Amino acid sequence: LPETSEEFSPWRTAQRPANCLPPQDNSFTVEDESICTSVEGLMYSFTISDPHQKGNPLVFVSPGFETLSGYSSDEMIGVNCKVLQSKATDKAKVSAIKDGLRERHFTSVELLNQRKDGRSFQNLLCIVPVLDTYDNLLQFVGLQCDLDEKRRREHVDEHFTVKWPEQVRHYLTAFMLTDNRQEVAPVTAISPGFTQILGYSQMDILGCSCLGIAGPDSNQKMMRKWIMSQWEDKPVACKLLCYHKDGAPKWCYIFSCPLTAVQGSVARQTLSVLIDITS
Repeated sequence: LPETSEEFSPWRTAQRPANCLPPQDNSFTVEDESICTSVEGLMYSFTISDPHQKGNPLVFVSPGFETLSGYSSDEMIGVNCKVLQSKATDKAKVSAIKDGLRERHFTSVELLNQRKDGRSFQNLLCIVPVLDTYDNLLQFVGLQCDLDEKRRREHVDEHFTVKWPEQVRHYLTAFMLTDNRQEVAPVTAISPGFTQILGYSQMDILGCSCLGIAGPDSNQKMMRKWIMSQWEDKPVACKLLCYHKDGAPKWCYIFSCPLTAVQGSVARQTLSVLIDITS
């Protein structure tokens, strides 16, 4: 863990990539609260798995997933998410999931799953493949929606079960992978969706600090919170004023997720999900 001091405070000294244009005025750039609310609902329960490790095990689970499944993070890291399946789970739905993983495409299914205590629940599952700009597969992100609990609180119809996956597919496109072993948490890979939101190619930003997407008017407390979560291998969510390569300001909701190796040792990488919440 780097020493935080006046001499080393990267949130104060972060520089944008060399080939970008100066930041533009952000006076009229505001967050869209309705998008924030939708995004927080989508990102309540989610997992990240590593297809490069045997069995595609989970390397991150959100606190919401722990609540939903009844399993702790320690119990689930290194385990395939199929542990939630039961004898009553539709085999055709399981095959659809396997096909999506094999073909690396977005998958959405509604299937019966089982909590640790044996109680069943109807799960609306979306799986998003994380690809870099060279089409290399990095991870899979899975999002879960407990339809039974949802129905207890509000009306859920066919429109919802169609719209929810559409929202997941729309918002979860921008990903950034960083190396926590280095103090400035340099970028090691980005997705095409990241390029679409902030304009940088992978070559533009490779090796730059993750804080390089911020600017002079970005909240330093949020920048500090984001990079320190990577030093400490802790998940965090924060809203940060970011800047496009052309200088245009954008508000991003960032979900920063430390990835853990199967053996239980920290992989020293963080996958950050960036969602454009600009009004």
